[in-house]
Amino acid sequence: MVGQVSQSNRRHDNRQQSLRQLNILYTPVEERFERITRLAKALYRVDIAGLSFQAQDHEWVKSVQGPFPIEIDLDASLNQILFDEQASQVVYSDVRRDTRASGSGLVTGFPSVRSFAAQAIYAPEGGRIGSFFIASQKAGAIGHSGLAHLRDLAALVQTEIHLSFMHKDLYEFSSAMSQVDRRQHLDIDTGLWGEEATGLLVGRRLERARKAEVPCGLLVMSMDKPEHIPSTRNLRNGRRDWGGIALSMLRALRPSDTLGRGKDGSFVALLPGCTHKNLAQAAERVRRNVERLRLPADLRPTVSIGAISLQDTMMSSAQALESADDARDRVAREGGNGVQVAPA
Repeated sequence: MVGQVSQSNRRHDNRQQSLRQLNILYTPVEERFERITRLAKALYRVDIAGLSFQAQDHEWVKSVQGPFPIEIDLDASLNQILFDEQASQVVYSDVRRDTRASGSGLVTGFPSVRSFAAQAIYAPEGGRIGSFFIASQKAGAIGHSGLAHLRDLAALVQTEIHLSFMHKDLYEFSSAMSQVDRRQHLDIDTGLWGEEATGLLVGRRLERARKAEVPCGLLVMSMDKPEHIPSTRNLRNGRRDWGGIALSMLRALRPSDTLGRGKDGSFVALLPGCTHKNLAQAAERVRRNVERLRLPADLRPTVSIGAISLQDTMMSSAQALESADDARDRVAREGGNGVQVAPA
C-alpha cells in the first residue's frame, strides 16, 4: 500500500513537471484547441466537449464547448475519479451507476452530467497529463460505438501539444550549434539529423524520459537493398528516393518521436512513452509504411528493424543502440523485411 502511494506521488510530481515544461497551464484560449472541441461537440451531438489538464490540486479546463466549470476540485473531477493509470479511454453511458462518480458535484449539481467519455492526453515523455472528453446531460447519449473518432480527435490535440514541445526542444538543441555546425550535421539525402547529432539528441531525450520515469523504445533500421535506392544529392525526388523513405518512417511515428540517421546509413528512432508491449507494433507500422513505397524501376523497398525496450533498464544510449543494431543485423541475415525485439 505504501509502495502504491509512493508510486502515485511520483506520477503526480512527474505530471506537474511535464506541464511546467509544456507551459500550457493557465494559458489563454487558443483557436487550435477550440476548433477540435467544437468538432467533437458537433460530431457526437453532445452538450459538452472539452480538453483539461490535471494541475497541482485541481483539474483545469483549457478548452470547452457547452456548460462546464473551468476549475474542478480533484475529488469531483470525473477524469480524476474514473481514469486509472493503465486506461487510455473511459466510457460511461450513465455515470450515476458508478459508485465512485455518482457523488461528484458535476453529477449531482451543475452541469448534471449523466453520460461521459474521455481519452487520455499524454506528455511527450509518455505520462498522462490530461483528458479530451465529451459529456451529456442525458443518460445513454454516449456509448462505446463510434468512439474511434474520439481517439482521433484526442490525437489531434496531442499532436498540437507535442509539436509545440518538439519545436522548443529542437530549438534548444539546434541553438547550441552555429549555422555552419547545423549544416554539417544534417543528412543531405533525407533532411534528417546526421549520425552524430542524432546520437546526441537521442541521449538527451532518453535522459529526459528517465527523469520522468516513463518507458522508451528504440529502433535501429536499415534498408535491405540500399544500393538500389537513388541518392538524393541535394535534390529530393518526392517519395521516390531516400527522402521519401524518411517521410514514410516519419508518418508511421508520432510527433513526439525522434528520427535521424545512424551509423552505416541506418535510421534511428527514439519513442518516448512506448512500452515493451507496444514496441513491436510501433516497429511494424514503420516496416509496413516503407514497404508501401514504390521507387524507380518499380522497386519495392523493405527494411530490417531491430528494437529494444528501455522500460526497465538503465543501459546507456550507446549500449541500447548497439543492442538494437545487433537485433537489426539478425533480421537482415535472415532475409530482411522484418522486426526483432532485443532482450533488455
